[in-house]
Amino acid sequence: EYFSVDLPVFSIHGNHDDPTRDGCSEMLAALDLLAVSNLLNYFGRSDEVDKVVVKPVLMEKGSTKIALYGLGSLRDERLNR
Repeated sequence: EYFSVDLPVFSIHGNHDDPTRDGCSEMLAALDLLAVSNLLNYFGRSDEVDKVVVKPVLMEKGSTKIALYGLGSLRDERLNR
């Protein structure tokens, strides 16, 4: 779920802050901490190794509509599967 704020900030992860499972069953990135604090909207994550799905964030203000697509950093090997 995305939060409505005056200045929305959307973020994807890069190759140096990608989600890992360091001892946990759930993937976690530094951006997750900012997202749960409602400081930004973290999107573009792919939790399944064999299935990458890119879904847009749809926004509307007045008569302007925008679809924002994001895909966090993935290794080339994952994209070639």
